[in-house]
Amino acid sequence: MSTVSPEPPVLAPDVLDTGAAGGKAIRGGILRTAGFLIGMLMSLVSVPLMVHHLGPADYGRYITVSSIVFIIGGATEAGLTQLGVREYSLLHGAEREHYLRNIAGLRFVLTAAGVALAVALTAVTGAQRAVVEGTAIAGLGLLLGLTQQTYAIPLTAHLRLGWVSALELLKQTVLTSLIVAFVVIGTGLQPFFVASVGAGLAVLAVTLALIRREASLRPGADLAVWRRVLRDVLPYAVAAAVGLVYFRLAVVLLSYVASPRETGIYSTAFRVVEVIGVIPWLVVSSGFPILARAARDD
Repeated sequence: MSTVSPEPPVLAPDVLDTGAAGGKAIRGGILRTAGFLIGMLMSLVSVPLMVHHLGPADYGRYITVSSIVFIIGGATEAGLTQLGVREYSLLHGAEREHYLRNIAGLRFVLTAAGVALAVALTAVTGAQRAVVEGTAIAGLGLLLGLTQQTYAIPLTAHLRLGWVSALELLKQTVLTSLIVAFVVIGTGLQPFFVASVGAGLAVLAVTLALIRREASLRPGADLAVWRRVLRDVLPYAVAAAVGLVYFRLAVVLLSYVASPRETGIYSTAFRVVEVIGVIPWLVVSSGFPILARAARDD
């Protein structure tokens, strides 16, 4: 009696190999820009309330901590997200999952070390206690945020940019809600740093739920992969660090040499310039997975 071998399952084509990729990237870029603008409108509600509630001095300390944490994030991020998107767009199956797990593990180690170093430096250089404590709390928020970015790589690589936009908007919504709540309650400065932790936890939980069936959630520690990744991102990390310190370092230095009020005024103007510069990056990065695949196949 002859047996008929079952036919192998027909796998759906990767979206990057179809004609739908371009349209998805364009629509995704529009969605991400729209989401960012909505988030900015939320900031227009929460930030003035926070500035008025904290006053120039405490708001200056808040921006000082934010600047320190942003520098840490930029230095330890070092292009890992874009490298992860590129490799995830090119690899398949077990190789893809192995690479993502190791990006997650490497990012956790680098960010945790960066936060610990920043807390130590602010403590030994005589920064105010609020700045030292705020750096530790906001550093935890940074660790959660960058971990979420890593696990969101499959969403970006598959051009599921509607979900990426929704996650970015969720983060801003939670952050704004917590800031407004703290203003209404009348808290001091420290809870405003905790807001980033709450937002990071919320977005990370949703991201893990979205990708749990297509990627392992367990970080990896393959030293050979880590060395290869670090070689790839080192030139970008150096270039990014130069751009990051231009504005942010000025805010940090002002906290040492200027009055709290002067630091707060400078920080407010700085935030306006910073927000505007994000929009072009959102539009361009939406099409990056297509360019990565084209670089390999064409």
